Amino acid sequence: MKVLGFAVALWVSASAAGQSALPRAQDTEGREVLSAFRMVVEAARGSVVALQVDGRPAALGTVVGRSGLVLSKASELRGTGDDAVMLTADLFDGRRVAAKLLREDRRHDLALLQIEAEGLTPVELAVDRPVVLGKWLVVPGLTELPEAVGVYSVTPRRIRGVRLGIALGDNADGRAEIGATIPGMGAEAAGLQRGDVLISIGDTEVQTAEDVIESLQAANSGDVLDVVVQRGGREMTFAVEMRLRPLDPRSRADRMNTMGNGLSRRRDGFASVFQHDATIDPAQCGGPVLDLDGRCLGINIARAGRVEAYALPAAVVAEALAEMTGRVMVSESAGGDAEH
Repeated sequence: MKVLGFAVALWVSASAAGQSALPRAQDTEGREVLSAFRMVVEAARGSVVALQVDGRPAALGTVVGRSGLVLSKASELRGTGDDAVMLTADLFDGRRVAAKLLREDRRHDLALLQIEAEGLTPVELAVDRPVVLGKWLVVPGLTELPEAVGVYSVTPRRIRGVRLGIALGDNADGRAEIGATIPGMGAEAAGLQRGDVLISIGDTEVQTAEDVIESLQAANSGDVLDVVVQRGGREMTFAVEMRLRPLDPRSRADRMNTMGNGLSRRRDGFASVFQHDATIDPAQCGGPVLDLDGRCLGINIARAGRVEAYALPAAVVAEALAEMTGRVMVSESAGGDAEH
């Protein structure tokens, strides 16, 4: 493989020169290394768009239909208030066109958009392509060089998501009782208190800590669930917003993960993601992840840590796309798409 040979040559050259580390231009974010992957992304530039919210770079988008259908990361495309936002998309040829949000899939944090543009190339989702740990991955953008490169680090797994925002305490009857509410989380905001005995969460009756965990398995960030508790001899109902765990400045792991980079607003609560170490910013999520043959292994969905990025596998993306469009999109061998 030419890319592997190039990497080995760089290390040999550095070692022969008595260098303990590669020059900046030759590390995995350096121009010399990125240039080695130029051929991989050359054909993919027409499959990527750069999305803006009110003129601010927000996310990349992955072209999934010749008619201008694009998938991206939903949470990065929302405004900070109640006002509607203006969505635009930059293309590889320099055009800037309007983008319209069609649907969201909150389970996977995906947004389906429509852009008015011709000459786009839908990605070929490699739904049946096995990936081997340690293999190179490439993140294409609008330019002739990749946005980032990295290696496939961890096979698909679930990333635990939303929380009520409580710590469970001891109850003499063995029932799930709130020992404390966590600042900044939904339970505190809704008015739940220490000593409240949990009766039900959403449609699930709860008695034990395991019941509490089970009741949240299908919830997504932003969902509001009715939580029924017993307080002072009477039942009370609270509408609690499900939220992701906030970063804790006292946590060494959280401090390390935020050193030198920003993290995605939503970075957990995914049923299945694979992990890689390509250095991407939150605004580079939503775009495709390619193997060295240029096939799309998935869509970047979160910058989760200092050396952690998550991507939705191609099979998950294909399923979500079919649900959002109401049709099955089938990639042809030439990289086109057909609708049935």
